[in-house]
Amino acid sequence: MLRKSMLGAGDLDIRGAREKLEIIRLVKHSHLPMRRTLATPGIPSTTFCRWYDRFVAFGFEGLQDRTSGPGRVWNRIPGEIHRQIVELALSIRNYRPGNWRCGSSIIW
Repeated sequence: MLRKSMLGAGDLDIRGAREKLEIIRLVKHSHLPMRRTLATPGIPSTTFCRWYDRFVAFGFEGLQDRTSGPGRVWNRIPGEIHRQIVELALSIRNYRPGNWRCGSSIIW
């Protein structure tokens, strides 16, 4: 079993669903307090409680790894519009990035 101390700071928790279930059973059947039982494998009690809540709500499937973020980015320009913008920018003569005209003066 991997210990948290073996992982670098900021590393993802790489425990699989079976290992999480094993830890839940270990804590449930231990005669020691939860935090003391979790100190051995180096698991924070908040992490354990999150695993346990998901296990109670969804069973073994709740312990499976989940995606970490949304599938879409709210401010991404759609591909077709992006293509049109690039095409327009390339079609303008003497276009240089950062060289914008505002009235009669050039803004660098």
